[in-house]
Amino acid sequence: MKTIFVAIIGDWDGGHHGQYPILLGYSSDRKEAPFSSSQGWGYGFSGNFYSLEGLVKYDLIEEYNRKESIWAYEILKHCIANRLNDHEASELLLESLNDNSPIVPDELWCKLQNYA
Repeated sequence: MKTIFVAIIGDWDGGHHGQYPILLGYSSDRKEAPFSSSQGWGYGFSGNFYSLEGLVKYDLIEEYNRKESIWAYEILKHCIANRLNDHEASELLLESLNDNSPIVPDELWCKLQNYA
């Protein structure tokens, strides 16, 4: 299963006015590093796959400490503080996704779904 939790499309440093979104995704196929984190399409600036521990180690978690993604940031921080594993973290993110789905124009959504 591939899921996008965060897609920040607006203006942000390096974002070229939303053309290159900040993305946080999850792929259950990737057992060791299921979280994807990227600035840009595909493997843009800092884009790669990480475990929850890796998001912290490389300080990528702080990319999501902003109003558009604070819900995901707080869940990730909770998971780290409580030593939850990647799967448990993804379950908590999925539970909150319906109330926090990213607002993405329809024409971009197909591209983003291929990325996750």
